[in-house]
Amino acid sequence: PLILTGTTTCPKGVSFDDLQRYCWGSLKGFVKEKIEQNHSTWTFGGMKAVESNADIDITEFLASMGNSSKPRFAFDVHTSRFCPALVSKVHLPAHFSTVFMGQWRHRHKWTAQLLTYQKCMDLPFYNMYLAEAGFESDMHIDNAHTSFTASMCEGQKRWRIFTAQNMSAFREDFANPSSLNTTTEPAASGVIPFLNLLSPFDTWSPESPLRNKSGLVVFEGVLSPGETIYIPAGAPHAAI
Repeated sequence: PLILTGTTTCPKGVSFDDLQRYCWGSLKGFVKEKIEQNHSTWTFGGMKAVESNADIDITEFLASMGNSSKPRFAFDVHTSRFCPALVSKVHLPAHFSTVFMGQWRHRHKWTAQLLTYQKCMDLPFYNMYLAEAGFESDMHIDNAHTSFTASMCEGQKRWRIFTAQNMSAFREDFANPSSLNTTTEPAASGVIPFLNLLSPFDTWSPESPLRNKSGLVVFEGVLSPGETIYIPAGAPHAAI
């Protein structure tokens, strides 16, 4: 994992305040609300959150960010669906092309039963993630098991990551033997994933195994505007 400075996939010449001019559509089903809970409760994607039932337009969500009683997170907001005019303003750096194509391979297979125009519009994980301050995710592995990049366009996020190799070395601490993924079908990375993290996984508290396990190498860094983070395939990661 690494953070690249001066490399971004953020829309050129578009600020956060400009997004309301480019985006439209209901975010129902895309918004999560933070909840307080202990670590015995199941969460999706490491998020301490529940799905919001609110039928809110993306323009309303953008205008109200920072004013809600509980931190919210608009998750996996498809840019090509909600903000199609932004697509032409994004430059994909050439050194991200293998990441992009690996995700396309996974997404193309996943949408094999959809109509051709839908497959073309459903670009591979070319999504926006709109989080209010205080929203956090615990350590998790994305279900696609692909590598990915994320550019910070506004605000900051602190990330913690450890590698798939580290996870294998400490499997007794971080894996759940009763729910191993024993599929014989390789993930998009070409690697068959055999380990799942316990979910949720205590990532940020002083009692977290990430702080107390001798020999475990944890990568940590703050992602700022104008920077892009690269997460290797299958690497557990979290952001706050």
